[in-house]
Amino acid sequence: YVRTALNEQYSEGTLTCEVDMSAAAASDIKAVLKDIHGEIVTAQTVRITNKGSIEFKVDAPELWSAETPNLYELFLYQGDEVILQRV
Repeated sequence: YVRTALNEQYSEGTLTCEVDMSAAAASDIKAVLKDIHGEIVTAQTVRITNKGSIEFKVDAPELWSAETPNLYELFLYQGDEVILQRV
């Protein structure tokens, strides 16, 4: 699952993605976070066995409101599989 948090000044966001793997073998997971314009904000690859987490820091995040429904897109890649989560 994906959790987001903001610091007290709303100037930095943290996105944490908890990953549960169905296979017992270690696997490389590539995570790419894109902004509302489709630009890559950050990306990383982590090796996960069974369970693990991926964490991103986002400076000056574009915040969501009813007037400006800014959603980021988190892409998770593992082999040929791609999962998209809007956050």
